[in-house]
Amino acid sequence: MGKRPGYDWILGGDLPELGHHSVAKHEVFDRYIAAYIRTLTRNHLKRALNLTIIDGFCGGGRYSLDGTEVDGSPLRMLAAVERAQAELSAARAMGFEIKADFVFIDDNPNHIEFLRDLLQRRGHGSRIGHDIRIIRSTFENAYPTVIEAIQKRAVLIARSFSRSVRLERRDVRDRAEHHEAAGQSRGDPDLHGR
Repeated sequence: MGKRPGYDWILGGDLPELGHHSVAKHEVFDRYIAAYIRTLTRNHLKRALNLTIIDGFCGGGRYSLDGTEVDGSPLRMLAAVERAQAELSAARAMGFEIKADFVFIDDNPNHIEFLRDLLQRRGHGSRIGHDIRIIRSTFENAYPTVIEAIQKRAVLIARSFSRSVRLERRDVRDRAEHHEAAGQSRGDPDLHGR
């Protein structure tokens, strides 16, 4: 179990003090996630985005900064995706859905316990084990399993997408046949090429 100097989370204990260099890192995370999602959603015909965000050294998710409590990267990542979802939903007439999975990894059991409690208190408890995975491990040891899960999800999404496209094509074909039959019964030349 690796202990990072200066950062230790224990339920009921004092929050670790966030270094000013880490404030800048968190701001970069926020801007990067927003820019990344904007880049992936430029196609206005697209109505969904599947995304997995991994924090390989998540810590407890909350810090003290000059006497004030501030969110760490797990909560900031969740909030960045929620903001992007709201912006896209407001901007797209057909709607938009970000289907994001979050994987938070830390090898310290105290950090994991603190983060799990924090997420539950913030209203994310029902998401844990679903679109939020919390893993107690080193990143190096968790990496292969996480990548395998992402690949399985991609295959399931591709199968679902393929099935959806086949269903949409069938629906379009059925509608076209219905309209063609309706046009022929009315003698509408525009519907059957006369």
